This record gives sequence, C-alpha cells and structure tokens, in this order.
Amino acid sequence: MNKISLLTIIALTLICISGIASDKKPQLPKPLTGDDICGRSFCGCWSDTELNFKTKTQDNSGRPITGIELRCKSETDPIAVSDDDGNISFSIETRTSPGCGYARCRNLIFKDPNGEFLELTATVFQKNNDITVLQRQLERPPKIEPEPVSVGVIDVQQTYTFDLDQGQIGGDNSEIWFEAVTRDSMFFTPRNDALMSLGDGSRRGYAGCSNAYYSDNQVSLHDIPVGSYICVLTNEGRVSQFRVNNISGNRLKTISIGYTTWKKQGGTFNPKIISPKDDDNCRKKPGNCPDYDWPPGRSNLELD
Repeated sequence: MNKISLLTIIALTLICISGIASDKKPQLPKPLTGDDICGRSFCGCWSDTELNFKTKTQDNSGRPITGIELRCKSETDPIAVSDDDGNISFSIETRTSPGCGYARCRNLIFKDPNGEFLELTATVFQKNNDITVLQRQLERPPKIEPEPVSVGVIDVQQTYTFDLDQGQIGGDNSEIWFEAVTRDSMFFTPRNDALMSLGDGSRRGYAGCSNAYYSDNQVSLHDIPVGSYICVLTNEGRVSQFRVNNISGNRLKTISIGYTTWKKQGGTFNPKIISPKDDDNCRKKPGNCPDYDWPPGRSNLELD
C-alpha cells in the first residue's frame, strides 16, 4: 500500500468519527424542582402541620394562676386563657420548617391583665407540656407610702456629685456622680454603694422603686431624655427617685433634677440586685429579670 492510499484511509476514518460525534446531543442540566429550591434556603421546605400546645401556669409557691392570657407574639388578641387550675392550651393549623420552626405562635407571651404578675416571653418549644412559672409584680407591696425625708430640685454641673439623702451638691457621702468622659459621653454613675434602676424611665413612685431591680451600672445621658425618672437606693438605705427636668449648656452641661427621698419604713427590706451585665437585658425583658440577694453584709436592710 502506497503512502497516498494510507492517508486517504485515515482521512475517511476521521470523517466517520466526526460524523458520529456530531449526532450526539449535549446533556443539559436537570431543571430545579420546588423541593430543590426550598431545600437550599435557611428555613428549608415548609409543610402544613397542627400545633397542639398545653402548659400550666403557677406562681413561685406552686399555686395555679387563673386568667393568664396567652398571645402569639406580634398578635394582639389572646389565643387562650388559663383556667381555674392554671391550665392553658390551644390547637391551631399552621406551617413548619426544619430551620425556622412554626410559622405562627413560635414565640409566646404570657400576660396577666390584672398586672399582678410580670409578663413572660418564651418559645413554644420551651413551654409546651411543661410548667410555666410567673413572677409576681409586687412580692411585698408596702401598705402605706412613707413620708418624704427630703424633696427638692438640684442643679448639677458636669463632674459634680449630689446627695439624695441630704438634698445637696457634693459631700463625701454623695450617691450620684455626673461623670463627663467627653462632650458626647456623659453618665450618671452611682458611688459610695448607692444603686440605680432606670427601668423604662417612667415614674414608679415609692411602690415601684421599692420593687425595682437595681445595679451599680452607670446610666448614659443618651438613655435619659428630659422627663425620664431614675430610682435610687441611697447609701443610707433609703428609696429615692429623681426626674430629669432640664439639660442645659453646650460645652459645660448642667442637669436640673427634681427628687423625692422617702423615710425608712419599719421592718426589713430586701432589694433585688442584678449584675451589671444583666441590667440591659432586664430593662428590655422584665419577665426575665433574675433575683439577686444583697452583697454580703447588706442583706435585710433595717427600715425603722
């Protein structure tokens, strides 16, 4: 076989192979189905389900609480109310997913319309088929509000301290320091073992301040606009409250406060102290405020 014939055979073979390859259609990727798409999301695939929930509401002594309204978070109307035995339950049709749980009533709010117990927020997984313990709003409400021992208005310049027992600026025993770190960073800082409670900044009076959660956290001026109230437990063991009446000055600020400090009552008083790291969380979610005892040597404060 000569050289030309061999080249001809090779060329014809390549043409045949090329023709066969050209008859094959390219493989296209399979289209994504609905399950493929939702399976790649954070929540995962949703499916219809029935949510059956039940719990029993009770106080710290184990007594059942009746009339507690249970709401799904972000809904205004109660979905159920506890009966005379404290039992509360509901069944609803909803949807669920592996990553996000229930579409409705994933978070619950327990609310006492009479205001005797603190509001509690919890997930359906935490309380379903379990006991729900609610904390009383006033564990030992005072029967009679004592008379004030000091009432007045104090104008406090930045960097100065003031004494709510004596109603004066300065002094070695003053409780609050108007601390100025920078022009944009100023605080009310408790000192000499005094404690403060901002709460929601509302006026709570003697009864509310007697039952407040206290800490030695400083309070930023950004959190106390004019009209805000702060409860104080003075270093002499009295309950006090002051209102931010006015903030004036540019480079050198002066705050005018109106205050009331009450006389001590007979008996003993055990304030609830929280650690500084829990203070912010307690302000936002009062139902989750933990109870703390006084530091060693300060329990059972004498009030007579």
